[in-house]
Amino acid sequence: MCIIDHAICLAQNGFHVFRLAPESKVPMFSGWQDDATTDVDQVARFYTKTPNANIAVKTGPQSNLCVIDIDRKGDVDGFKTLEALAARGKELPPSPISKTPTGGCH
Repeated sequence: MCIIDHAICLAQNGFHVFRLAPESKVPMFSGWQDDATTDVDQVARFYTKTPNANIAVKTGPQSNLCVIDIDRKGDVDGFKTLEALAARGKELPPSPISKTPTGGCH
């Protein structure tokens, strides 16, 4: 599956898609907040014009998506914090997980 197919699949599933610079977490264009869309035809045009763009999903109410960013930086280990919350009866429901380059996850 190529990147355009992934972007279209996300849009079809109700996620507002926008483009990031290739191999980056930086939006490719200013105004990305307004460009984020579920319109499959628009997403196809986005990735036809910029086929090397990375994919991003606008989180929050538009995409009905809340993301927890778990980091490991220095002495801080977000996984230990999450385990401590779970031990107090605050477990999260099963959710998709995306690993980050720094050893954390979303």
